[in-house]
Amino acid sequence: MEVVEEKVDTNTAKQLKDEGNDHFKRQDYVSAVSCYTEALEHAEDDEMRVILHSNCSLAHLKQEDYELAIKSAGEALKIDKTHCKSRLRRATAYEAKGNLFLALEDYKAVAEVALDAHPWLTRKIREIEPEAERQKQTEMKEALGQLRGLGDSLLKPFGLSTNNFAVKKDEGTGQFSISMKK
Repeated sequence: MEVVEEKVDTNTAKQLKDEGNDHFKRQDYVSAVSCYTEALEHAEDDEMRVILHSNCSLAHLKQEDYELAIKSAGEALKIDKTHCKSRLRRATAYEAKGNLFLALEDYKAVAEVALDAHPWLTRKIREIEPEAERQKQTEMKEALGQLRGLGDSLLKPFGLSTNNFAVKKDEGTGQFSISMKK
């Protein structure tokens, strides 16, 4: 009896997926997401779950709801970290949100997995790589500035500031050492 129930659930998941695809084709993305989400409740295998999460991600992208697109693609990637469509959809959402560093990581991951990577993917990586690096450096400078401010506030009661200390990086190990300036 359980086998029949599983088959019914699998068929239900496929029917709901197909219904979602019909809504998607009509650009009714809200209804498409609703169908895909309901289908997830009936999906019995990981392959179907990956497809449904990925389809949700694309529908969210079409609605320009980038947070949900990232979340849905991430759910698919938890199941299958090599699913290229989900990774591309998440990269597109990251890029749309302006998080170029994470977008670049996903684009590069697809390029590594997809042996027949399209030339546009290589161009996309080359296009956003310099800006992603600039963005990363800017974020690091901001974070270090905030960290310095926190350090100064903690050291102030002792009559010290972060300017009283020197930081040196060991190029061999990549580790940092902190010493007090004289």
